[in-house]
Amino acid sequence: MAKETIQHDRIETLGSSKIQHGPYNNRLYLMELAEEDFPGIVEKIDKICTEKGYAKAFVIVPEHCGSAFLEAEYREEARVPGFFDGTEDGLFMGKFYAEERDAAPTKKMEQFRRVMSFYRPILPGRLGRNLQFVKMKESDTPEMAKLYEEIFPDYPFPINDPEFLKETMGTKTLYFGIRDGKKLVALASAEINHSAGAAEMTDFAVLPKYRGQRLGVKLLRVLEQAAIQQGLPTAYTIARLDSMGMNMVFRRSGYKYAGTLVKNTRISTGIESMNVWYKKLISKT
Repeated sequence: MAKETIQHDRIETLGSSKIQHGPYNNRLYLMELAEEDFPGIVEKIDKICTEKGYAKAFVIVPEHCGSAFLEAEYREEARVPGFFDGTEDGLFMGKFYAEERDAAPTKKMEQFRRVMSFYRPILPGRLGRNLQFVKMKESDTPEMAKLYEEIFPDYPFPINDPEFLKETMGTKTLYFGIRDGKKLVALASAEINHSAGAAEMTDFAVLPKYRGQRLGVKLLRVLEQAAIQQGLPTAYTIARLDSMGMNMVFRRSGYKYAGTLVKNTRISTGIESMNVWYKKLISKT
């Protein structure tokens, strides 16, 4: 039987701002807010969500914009200090249009906090024998897409498409991997947001055979160095609540928990809640 084609949500502009929306995640995501679109964009987002029947709107905005979204029935789900250029807090806010989407996974969140309390930051250590870090190139994208396809049956962005990887690589996403000889065994990326002054550490994938070697922690350190070289004060991630292993990578790498985004993203098993973590890379004070 042919594999069903996944129709990912569209990325487009709303005014001068960048949004992603569609039925795949059943939401609208304000990825980058252009100041000239504020505050009118609050009403425009609401209009789109109502017309399309989306269950959630999710926005990342500077703190000074927060009150306008709060008045429009958003709530603050996470906060990253100094997210914008290292000086202004970033608010991760959600508005729910369907009651079932607004059901917080309380037991899972309690379990997550309990498990994380046992872990402390660690040094990443050296790579094992025959393993080496590599900065990925366009010619590597078919191999990268194959690895992502193997690890993630569903994902909010089409990272199993070599053309999508080439497009992002050509704009503002840095991909680093780990090879065992010639074989690509681990992969991750830093999505550079120069307008905010932050880097999202994301798209971590490690082949099952190579897990337990702290490859995620080691890759994260390489991504952080790349972000520092670009002068970015803050690193952050949006990790699956259900993935204790991925949350441990950030906890053990010195990241701080910022909050949980309720039923925010389609990944792996369906619409999942996501944890926000952050780390200061460069002090702006």
